[in-house]
Amino acid sequence: MQEKAFEVPVPLRQAADTTGVQYHRLRKAAGDGRLAAQKMGNQYVVLLSDVQRFLKQGDRRRRPTDSAESAVAPKVLAATPAETITQQPGPAVAPEPTKLARVITITAPKGGTGKTTTTLNLGAALAELGYRVLLVDCDPQGNLTLSSGIEASGLKNSLDSAIQLYMATYTPQIEPTIIQAPVGLDVVPSNIRLAGTADEMLINSQGVWVLQKLLRSVRPVYDFILIDTLPSLGVLVKNSLVAAQELIIPHETEPLSTEAVAMMLKQVDIIRRSELNADLKIAGILLTKVTKSKVHREVIDFTRDEFGKQVRVFNTVIERSIQFAEAQGLHKTILSYKPKDKGAQAYRNLAQELLYGSEAVSFQVPDDELAMSEDHF
Repeated sequence: MQEKAFEVPVPLRQAADTTGVQYHRLRKAAGDGRLAAQKMGNQYVVLLSDVQRFLKQGDRRRRPTDSAESAVAPKVLAATPAETITQQPGPAVAPEPTKLARVITITAPKGGTGKTTTTLNLGAALAELGYRVLLVDCDPQGNLTLSSGIEASGLKNSLDSAIQLYMATYTPQIEPTIIQAPVGLDVVPSNIRLAGTADEMLINSQGVWVLQKLLRSVRPVYDFILIDTLPSLGVLVKNSLVAAQELIIPHETEPLSTEAVAMMLKQVDIIRRSELNADLKIAGILLTKVTKSKVHREVIDFTRDEFGKQVRVFNTVIERSIQFAEAQGLHKTILSYKPKDKGAQAYRNLAQELLYGSEAVSFQVPDDELAMSEDHF
C-alpha cells in the first residue's frame, strides 16, 4: 500500500502567497468554516491540500443538500515539530516553511530592569509592523500575563499545564494555552503553579529542554516569539536560554545593575559551551529606566565601553516614565496608550534595530572567568 504523503500545516498568509489567492478571501473562508483551518491565538494554520481543494470546489458555501462529509466541522490540524519537517518518509514531503519564528528571550538576573515592559512593548512594536508575535510568560509571578489583561487565577491552560503534560507524556502541546489577550497580542500565560512545576523540572531528565520542545510546533505560525522571564538563574531561565536563538539583556542604568549584566553574559557562555544551545546569540544589551542624571550618563558610558566591544549595546535607550506603569495598569501597551509618547517611539526604534541593525553576535567569556561561574546552573 502506498504510504500517505506527509504534509505540514502552514500559516494562512503563507498559503495565500503560495496559491496566489488574496489573504482576506482565505481568512473569511476559514472564519465561516468553508476552509478547514485551525486557529492558534488570532492566527489560522491550514494544509495546502485543503486550500487547493477549497479553490477547486469553486469557493462555494455549504448548502443543506451537500453531503454529510462536507458538512462536518473543520478538522483539527496537528502541528508538527519544525525539526521533523524534512525527516518524514513518504513519496512526497511538504516544503519547509519559508521562515520560522525568531525566538528571543528577554532576561536579566536582577529585578526591576524592565523585562516585562520590554517583552510587552517590543512585541507590540513588531506587531504594529505587521509581524506575527507570540509572547510567552515564563515567570511564576505572571506579570506579563496580568499586564496583558489575562486573569491568572482562573486559567485552565497555561505554561504550567503544558509543561506538566510534556513531563508526564512527552507530548508537546502548547497551542491550547495560547490566548488572544485584551492587550491585542497572543500570549502563553503563567501563574504561581509554575513555581512548583519548576522544582519538578529539576529532577526530570528532559527538564532543561521542555520549553524548546513546546515551542517547536508554533514556530512556523509566528514571526517572533518573545519570552519573558523571572529575575534568576534557575531552571526556568535556563529553559528560556535553551529554547531561544537570541537574547536581549535589559540593563537598568544603576551602578549595581552592571554586575548583573556581566553575570548574565557568563551564564550565556556556559549554555553555549555546554552545547545545551551552542548557537545562542546576544541580540543586545538594552539600557532602561534612563534619566538625564550624571550617574546614569556615567553608567551608559561605562556599559558601552565595558561591553560594547564584545556585544551590541542597542542605540535605543528606554527612558524612565510613569506612562509604562499607567499603560500596563489599563492592560494596554505604551503604543496603544500613548502612541506619540517617547516610550512608544523608543520601542518602535528598538524593533527597527532588531530587524535591520547589525546581526546578533556570539559572546565568549575567557576561560578563567568561566571557571568562577559554573556553579550558577
